[in-house]
Amino acid sequence: MLVLVVNIPMTAIAVVFYPSSSSRSQTDGYLFTFAHITDSQFSGSSAIFEKATSWLAQQENLTFVVHTGDIVNNPFDETGWENAHRYMHQLDERCSWAVLAGDNDVVYWNGVDLTNYKKHFGDNSIDQYFIVGGKLLFILLSWSDVGAGLSEERLEWMDEIIQNHDELYVVICLHPYLYGYPFLNIMRAPNADEVWTHIDRFENVIMTLSGHIHQNWIRIHMNGETKVWSISTEALIEKGAIRLFDVYEDRIESHVYSPWTNQEYTGTLDRFTIELNPNSYDVDGDLWRDDLDIMPTHPLIPNGIITSLTTTTAILAYLVKGRSTAS
Repeated sequence: MLVLVVNIPMTAIAVVFYPSSSSRSQTDGYLFTFAHITDSQFSGSSAIFEKATSWLAQQENLTFVVHTGDIVNNPFDETGWENAHRYMHQLDERCSWAVLAGDNDVVYWNGVDLTNYKKHFGDNSIDQYFIVGGKLLFILLSWSDVGAGLSEERLEWMDEIIQNHDELYVVICLHPYLYGYPFLNIMRAPNADEVWTHIDRFENVIMTLSGHIHQNWIRIHMNGETKVWSISTEALIEKGAIRLFDVYEDRIESHVYSPWTNQEYTGTLDRFTIELNPNSYDVDGDLWRDDLDIMPTHPLIPNGIITSLTTTTAILAYLVKGRSTAS
């Protein structure tokens, strides 16, 4: 069952949805599947976006789809908004879904205009929360000011929602990635540290979902003994990638598929397992603690990089020493 409650302040609308029947066996603890798409970021129309939601609408085991922003490329592209609205509503007969606003949806020059976003996705679509399958709590936080920061008021609202649902695992959805662009620490949410401080108040937050950097990326944040998987999914506009999460009693399995290319992607940033009751601090077995590992699902990184640098340094030192001895 999915319960939808939306809007801040605390006036709310509640709607109850029932998940689609699953064709999978229940003997392995499988419960349901949800999907993450982001950065469709198109002008006018998008065959990739339309194909993605059309394919999702045919998946019998799908319960929920979340789009984490940059739905269109220009907040004033009326045709784009009309098509985005149509593309998302292809899901109506299959599952429930939700969107949040990214910078391209609302920001122009030095201002913000939410008019078209609200017109096509509702006045209550800025900050929302959803209960999915009686197991997961999704909190959606839109980009609603120029700087992309989340105000203390909005973070306190998030805290209250989590406090009121401490029996659920929490997935926080927002457009900017809380770790920024890989290795460069740019395009990061401006008050990401403050957001993490609020997340660290709760042991049941297990995941953040984002876009903005247009790449698949994963970091793991340690909150005491709790792992928070910070996940960015590749921009839909690139090759139509959809990140699918199969939810089980004791784990969540991620895999990436593109109906546009008709290809399943099996890299370490595509396919991995989130244990809901983890007993290890080293997901990929490379002896690096997950929160210190720059690629926690890749067993050769960072060890391969360190080995390569160490070997190169040793060779250079040997060559320099040999040259100085010869002279």
